[in-house]
Amino acid sequence: MKKQKSSERRSFGNDIMKSPLAVLVIAIAGILLGLIFIFSQSENAPITRSEAVSYSGEFEEYEVWRNYRTIHFKDGSTYDVYAHTETQAFQDMMRSIEKGTMLYILVNPNNEYVVEIRTDTEELLNFETSQKEIDAYDNGYIAIGIVACFGGVFLIWYNENIPHQRKHVKTYRVLTHMGSDQA
Repeated sequence: MKKQKSSERRSFGNDIMKSPLAVLVIAIAGILLGLIFIFSQSENAPITRSEAVSYSGEFEEYEVWRNYRTIHFKDGSTYDVYAHTETQAFQDMMRSIEKGTMLYILVNPNNEYVVEIRTDTEELLNFETSQKEIDAYDNGYIAIGIVACFGGVFLIWYNENIPHQRKHVKTYRVLTHMGSDQA
């Protein structure tokens, strides 16, 4: 298999940008992707304390697996902790809790993430802090969505305002006149 030259790759990209249909399809895909990024974050919007669902139960286990954090209770209930609200200190505290310890949690009903965790003696996850961290993290995805939407709008503008003609490179042939006696 031959390795493509960078000029061939650039030519393929240029060919795509010269096709009005291809530009339009890419623009629409960018706008749709941007809207998905923006609207998928609406479930993570901060809530008030009165909107949160409360639960209390005896702690069984705190499970950490890749980007998932789950609190297991003795009655079989499980609740997820938003991974980006968790600090190493919080993870260490959760792992040091003895089984059977009573936990009092508040859950965001929109996304079902735990936003506050308390025991009888201490607060392990603060309601306001976790809400701010979730919101701050999600603002990054919203920014990506906005950039994708603007990129799509730009491509639509480009599609309408930039001519899609192939550039013809002028070539000159150097003609030499050779006499009949020259071989």
